[in-house]
Amino acid sequence: MVKAFFALTIILALNLSAERVSAADKDIIDAVIAADKALNDAFVILDRKALKDLTAPDHVAVTPSYGRPMNTQEQLDTLADIKLKITSSSEPKVTVLAPNAVLLEQEKSYSGTFEGKPIPSRVYSTAVWSKIDGQWRERLYQETVIRQP
Repeated sequence: MVKAFFALTIILALNLSAERVSAADKDIIDAVIAADKALNDAFVILDRKALKDLTAPDHVAVTPSYGRPMNTQEQLDTLADIKLKITSSSEPKVTVLAPNAVLLEQEKSYSGTFEGKPIPSRVYSTAVWSKIDGQWRERLYQETVIRQP
């Protein structure tokens, strides 16, 4: 009887512990989704301050439009060359890797140009977000072109 009681206690403790982690993960996920939306909006409205505030000091972006990896300063230097509208996006899939690291995946559809050239209209994006000095910041952003259906 005592063994059954201890086994039940351990099972309940593990379940309660898992619920707390899930609640913590939900808070992380909500915060990262909000930060990601703000960063996407910053590119659409060409908000230099938000772009800088929402990316890590060692940030790098790799997109078909850029044609090469670009750090935040290079993105800021070419921000005026972006004419972008996000026409649709899937619900983001967020994986909490650690309390201060998250992977965000999403399909996006765009219209617009970069340096006068059309940008791909449909991409799959992957972003790594890190919590730095209490704020979620994108550390790595990568896009892959998806063929039109």
